[in-house]
Amino acid sequence: MAAKNTPSGTNAALSSIPGSPAQNQLPASLEGIELGDRVAVESMGLTGYLRFVGPAQFKTGIWAGIELDTPTGKNDGTVAGVTYFSCRPNCGIFVLAAKI
Repeated sequence: MAAKNTPSGTNAALSSIPGSPAQNQLPASLEGIELGDRVAVESMGLTGYLRFVGPAQFKTGIWAGIELDTPTGKNDGTVAGVTYFSCRPNCGIFVLAAKI
């Protein structure tokens, strides 16, 4: 079994790391939200738990990784061989953090 790549610094929400350069980049919609909190992507009608916040290797921007309540997502927290968080198959989704 091949080992999965993991991005550095994904074990904590960027907003919770004092002095983190990305702390100033987080959208106001994430203020007061922490990893593990329930979140909604109202534009998509989806709810779940916030599992990752930060930059991703697959595209520019600050992304939110969400473990959905139902298997209506696109992944298991891994995109292009990089694991950002872990969840059941098709229960993971990434959206721009501003959409939370």
